[in-house]
Amino acid sequence: MDSHHPFILSLVFGVGIIFQSLLFISNQWTLEKMRLILKHMGISLAGMFPGKNERHYVEDIYFHITICFILFAGFIFATFKKEILPRITEASLLSYSLIFWYLFLSRYDPHSAFDRTVVLLAALPTLGTLVIAFTLIHWSFKVNLSCYIWYLILVLAISILQISFGALAFIFGHRTDQFELWQILLTGMSFTYLSASMFYLYILIPVQGKNQTKEERMQIWQEDARLMASRFVDYRMPPVQAAIILILQGGLYALNHTYRWFPMPLMVNLSVVVLPVFFSFIFQTIKPVPMEPATP
Repeated sequence: MDSHHPFILSLVFGVGIIFQSLLFISNQWTLEKMRLILKHMGISLAGMFPGKNERHYVEDIYFHITICFILFAGFIFATFKKEILPRITEASLLSYSLIFWYLFLSRYDPHSAFDRTVVLLAALPTLGTLVIAFTLIHWSFKVNLSCYIWYLILVLAISILQISFGALAFIFGHRTDQFELWQILLTGMSFTYLSASMFYLYILIPVQGKNQTKEERMQIWQEDARLMASRFVDYRMPPVQAAIILILQGGLYALNHTYRWFPMPLMVNLSVVVLPVFFSFIFQTIKPVPMEPATP
């Protein structure tokens, strides 16, 4: 594979960020929305400012370009929170659980006390995910909120396990000639999707703002909690769908582990970006079971 200049890689990565960010908010376009997007693009150029003691600005320009794109994504997350906040289904919760275990077990060290602790901590909510996936019960507001929080934690864990996102190594000056440009584009989309979820996990931490009272902060927290709980399915997934996800996605990971069709970072990026679309397509023929949304 050809080696690409980091400048080109930063631009392609940024296109992936912009594309995924616009996909998040593409359901309804207004002049006000476009004005805000252009405003955030302008503010994001602050990432081009050199560091206080930076000596190689021109050589590291790609780093500043990448920071601009990441700032843009952050502004979009904050401005369009209610629009971007992902709608989590039982299917996506189960799928992300499989992604987490695929990544974690591929690096699992049985001699590591930390790894053994992670297994113990993640086992119970994973078991709960399986129970929810294979049952047709109307869950309470607290269960729905817990499922949403567990999903965001899964995303955070996946991001940490894949901290460089494979192809993102170019940001730190490492060689990435093993990746094609389309993989860098996919990495930008995946990075944006995962970063959005991490951002919304952060807003659930009830840290009191500088000019906020404790009551005001808790009121905002309760509003965010209600919004997140309402975004966790208003229907139950038929058990056949859960079985299909386990068989197809789990089988794909087993085959890829055996035959090494795709490198690990690419496999995870494909799982994040492609699998939700794939499962949504094949499940169109399976009618969901309607349920009333949970209330606090």
